[in-house]
Amino acid sequence: MIHSLAGGIVFEREFFDFAKVKTADGKIMWFISEISDLNVGDSVIVPFAKDKANAVVLRVDKHVNGQTSPLPLKRMKKIIRKV
Repeated sequence: MIHSLAGGIVFEREFFDFAKVKTADGKIMWFISEISDLNVGDSVIVPFAKDKANAVVLRVDKHVNGQTSPLPLKRMKKIIRKV
């Protein structure tokens, strides 16, 4: 147990922006977004298998606690860029 007077941090919350996208072949996936002006309907490039794919943003969730992410953070990739 870490005592509060010991100067340790028990838990530090991280917040992320998440985007749900749909690729040209119809796959729906979640990604971490570092694009501040990302909106629904924007076209983006995302990592897909061992390549990249074009996708359309279906949903953007901003400033979400990493513990409540749609998928485990270890498995999520980041959007490459906005087109």
